[in-house]
Amino acid sequence: MKFSVTVSTADLLNRLKENRANHIAKYDEAMAGYRKKAAEWLRRRATRIEAGETTNIYMTLDQEPPELHAGEYDTVIEMLEMGIVDMIILTHEDAVKLLSDRWQWSPAFSSSCSSYAILSSASE
Repeated sequence: MKFSVTVSTADLLNRLKENRANHIAKYDEAMAGYRKKAAEWLRRRATRIEAGETTNIYMTLDQEPPELHAGEYDTVIEMLEMGIVDMIILTHEDAVKLLSDRWQWSPAFSSSCSSYAILSSASE
C-alpha cells in the first residue's frame, strides 16, 4: 500500500516516548520471569549435583531471554528532537512502526514477554 500521512512532530514524539516506556515495562516484567525461571533451573540442577548426580551443566531454557529494543525508539526520538520541522510525513510502513508500535521484532517480543511475564507475577 502506497500511503503517507503528515503528523505533528510533537505528537509523534509523545507517542514514541509512551511506546518506549511501555516496551521497557513489558521487558522488565518479562526479564523478572526469565530470571525466576533461570534461578529455579539452577536450584534444581544444583540439588542434583549436590546429590552426586553427574550432569551436564549446559543451561537450556525453553526460549531466549526477552530482548530490549529501547535503542530503536531512542534513535527515532533523537532524530525527531534534533529535527527542525513541526510536521513530518510518515509512510504506511513508518506509521505501522511509529504510531501502531508494530515493529518487525514485535511478534517475537510479545511471545517472549507473554511466556515470562506469567512467571514474574507467580508467587515464589
